[in-house]
Amino acid sequence: MNEDINDPQTTEDSEIGPHRPDHPDFLTETSFEQFGLADEVLSGLEKAGFTHCTPIQAEVIPLGLEGKDVAGQAQTGTGKTAAFLVPIFNRLLEVKDRQAGLPSVLIIAPTRELAIQIYDDALVLGHYTGFTQGLVIGGIDYQRQADILTKGVDLVIGTPGRMIDYIKQGILKTTKISFLVVDEADRLLDMGFIKDLRYIFGKLPHYNERQTMLFSATLSYRALDSNPHEQDIPGILTYLGLAHKDLEDYDQAVELLTRSAELDDERRDTFNLLGFCYFKTKQHEKAIEAFEKVLKIDPGSGIDHANIGTNYREMGKTEEAIRYYKTALRLDPTLDWVQDNIAKLTI
Repeated sequence: MNEDINDPQTTEDSEIGPHRPDHPDFLTETSFEQFGLADEVLSGLEKAGFTHCTPIQAEVIPLGLEGKDVAGQAQTGTGKTAAFLVPIFNRLLEVKDRQAGLPSVLIIAPTRELAIQIYDDALVLGHYTGFTQGLVIGGIDYQRQADILTKGVDLVIGTPGRMIDYIKQGILKTTKISFLVVDEADRLLDMGFIKDLRYIFGKLPHYNERQTMLFSATLSYRALDSNPHEQDIPGILTYLGLAHKDLEDYDQAVELLTRSAELDDERRDTFNLLGFCYFKTKQHEKAIEAFEKVLKIDPGSGIDHANIGTNYREMGKTEEAIRYYKTALRLDPTLDWVQDNIAKLTI
């Protein structure tokens, strides 16, 4: 029997097969036609029965179409998969110089079940694009998956362990990856895949040569800052920590930020966020320690001198607070509130 790399890989697992993506029952007034999508992508959406966006699709798809790196909340059943597949398919159709046989898209999921779901959705939504998909997970014939990768696919969808096996053997070639999706990033980290992700990221093109989409259960919708570190593991941990800080879940934020700092002790934003979280939880000595680490990286930061002064003020250490406040003003005279605090402390 001839094997078609577009066909579902059902030889060993009858559970794997194409299906219509689940249709969420909460939709916005934003239609997919409003995005100016290619006909091939619109036809795939029609095949899936999609006409209007879910909230995450309405927020993420425009950012994705602009080529921005995106981090978003991704609860099950929100239409998240289409939120990243639609802009990826559309942008991939615009690429005219793709090298035949080398994948352009890498989608990483924490479990084989989620990888299968993404793969099945890609078969439907990408049906008219002509792109091919490869599923890379455990529990399916190892050689068969290797043969499919060797023939060449456009999208590779799978779990970290099996991906690494094929990368190390030279079967999965990652030199032309232009789109990276990390799905359920928080779960990947909780399951201990930090080293695996670091290895995979290290085999990809430079961050500014690819588009990255990161999804977790807690992030609010936003485009990632154009920070070169946002594409590595410490960057992801720090970003997740920021999300928990925004949700005022300071204990979880501190845990994530501490793990980030253990991997990279040169990230100014990590220690700045740690200092803020410690301040909000009245752990002022730890906050001062965190802000002091910021100053080792950026000694001229007036605001962080002021942050240390504020923590000393909360501890009742007036002299130390005034000393740091005065240094802050010398470095940044625009900090009017610092002058106000000095005045209050010297009354």
